Amino acid sequence: MSRCLLLTTLIALCAAASPVVAQRALPSKMVAAPPSEMLAGALALPDPAASAGSSRSAWMPVRLDAQGHFDLEVPVEADGRLELLLFASQPGALRVLIAEPGGERLALDEWVARGRASQGLEDLGHLSPGARGVRSSLATEERGAWSVRVEPTRAGGAAVDVRAALMLAAPETSLRLVTQLAHWELTQSGRPALLCHLAESDSPQHVLLDASWSAALEVRDASGGTQRLRFVDDGLHADGAPNDGVFGAWLPTAVPGELDLRVIARGSAASGAFLRTQQLRLPLHATPTTLSGEVSARVSDPLHLELALGMNGAPSQDTLQVSAEVWSRSSATSAQPVAWLSTMTSSAAGAQSYGGVPSLVLSLDLRWLARAGAGGALELRNVRVQDPNTHVPLTQAEHLSVPPVFLPDAAYASPGPITAGMLSGSEQLRLSALEPSDSASWSALQAPSHPGSAPGPRAATHAEQLPGPAPDPVRALMLVHGYCSGLAWNENHFTGERIVFTDPNQSRSHDEFAQLIANTGLAADSFGIVGHSQGGSAALQLFTYYMSGLDLAVGARRIQSVGTPYQGTPLAGDLAALGDIFGAGCGTNFDLSEDGSALWLAGIPNWARAEVHYWTTSTGGFWCDFFTNFVLDNPEDGVVEQVNAQLSGANNQGHKTGWCHTTGMNDPAQYNDTTRNTEMDAQAAR
Repeated sequence: MSRCLLLTTLIALCAAASPVVAQRALPSKMVAAPPSEMLAGALALPDPAASAGSSRSAWMPVRLDAQGHFDLEVPVEADGRLELLLFASQPGALRVLIAEPGGERLALDEWVARGRASQGLEDLGHLSPGARGVRSSLATEERGAWSVRVEPTRAGGAAVDVRAALMLAAPETSLRLVTQLAHWELTQSGRPALLCHLAESDSPQHVLLDASWSAALEVRDASGGTQRLRFVDDGLHADGAPNDGVFGAWLPTAVPGELDLRVIARGSAASGAFLRTQQLRLPLHATPTTLSGEVSARVSDPLHLELALGMNGAPSQDTLQVSAEVWSRSSATSAQPVAWLSTMTSSAAGAQSYGGVPSLVLSLDLRWLARAGAGGALELRNVRVQDPNTHVPLTQAEHLSVPPVFLPDAAYASPGPITAGMLSGSEQLRLSALEPSDSASWSALQAPSHPGSAPGPRAATHAEQLPGPAPDPVRALMLVHGYCSGLAWNENHFTGERIVFTDPNQSRSHDEFAQLIANTGLAADSFGIVGHSQGGSAALQLFTYYMSGLDLAVGARRIQSVGTPYQGTPLAGDLAALGDIFGAGCGTNFDLSEDGSALWLAGIPNWARAEVHYWTTSTGGFWCDFFTNFVLDNPEDGVVEQVNAQLSGANNQGHKTGWCHTTGMNDPAQYNDTTRNTEMDAQAAR
């Protein structure tokens, strides 16, 4: 084995075995974006309604009563087929009995024998280890209340330890339960609320008023405590006007941590009686330290103005993401946009530089002022401080004044083009980290190859630290798997130096994932990335917010991804719930939810997105996976809907049918497509 490949293997193993906090700290970029993106609202917090989730199915935990039965009344609102999926750790230990309105209860086998149903066994291990399901499809010739019973297959079954849940769906109907957050303040002091309404599939934002229904909210907090709350449409629960069809419920905030939510809606609409449920997992942060409203300003070098945002005390977490719009005000009624700024920063480090006052520091490249022709007083707008792992805004300020300060000539120079250093802060890192004699690194930093390129200082690779003559630069391609996964890519489909990232069966935020990728990449001088699923999002997070060997990659395509849910997946809550039921799985991941993805993307500017080349796939048949077919809208790959795999500002390389998200589904896994892998290998930057 070559020295490079040996080091690659060792470092990948270390990254997989060690917690993120044990990894080498990465230099953070000072991310910036031009005024055009500010004015377009692309980097503002999104409207929660834009990432609202919808459900056309019902998910019910199976809890056997003292007689060993679980009974459920299922309203069937249309003729057609009722689809059922019984998840169970031991499917053979349970049986399903069904009765149509006014009819006798018959075992599912009897419905099959009468030609009214079909059934099969589904292995759902690709969704949650140990999960299996009995799939059935029943012809429903009558509307009304059908009866479903789940019971053990032998007497005395009440004591049988079978973890199970029942999923039901009537795909022929278009009625949806739509849920959304009222706002993004998911903190103990933020008074978070959840909203829900009914809608038709083709217009989920249009509230359906022609219905009589009610909704309940089951909540489990981080301590394991449970509550059952009622949604109300009274105008007093962040739900808008009274009786407008939108129902609201305040979320309990006594215990910070994860909130496990299940919305249950029952009633009748024009199509008939209905039952819908939706699963959600939300982070609830402790009451945060707030911004003090004070800003300190000082010139840190000839090109940069530091802006220190004071905090009312030290935050409970050291690293935070802070973002703000910079404006220049020439009069009480006239202001010019200058630039949007964002970075990962430490309040403790800010305190060391600003007289012990806990501060979050942004840095403005003065060339943005020159480009804007701005000579007035500076102010910050739409300031937000976010948790880097959930992107939940912890504290915000609509407006902060910047004290006057004498600015260097760079602020008044003739406007020039936008450089890589202006977008990523690489020149500030150079000025603070490099010795003047370090001419090689200086030259590398000076080269703004294109707006998406942001080279910066890095530590020596492990290979460079070995004794003896310096080896040739190592340029590699890193193959990165996704959430709760292991080895995905077939290494033999790729050529040259390769780093196989391995962090098997873990749930990481995009930011944690990105830092692991960067530390694994220390085995090379530079690397490009081919990412599957969340691996694509993590690569984009790395390139946007941290200096690494990814910045130094040379070639056509820096980041390539397949099946990445850039806008999240509706499965996020369901998969976490499956893991709970079967005592397996990787847990929740808010970054992969539609809400979490919307918050994350609000911090990704266009220059970073432009470095991504992505593909999507979908099944060539009826479904990739029977369960996820209940939850996802076509076209989808069994985990990701095509619509949610889109990344505006990036390079869509096309959609291909006949390929599913992972192994164990009805079509081959998308990462085994030799044709596409060959293309990605040939085009990859390294």
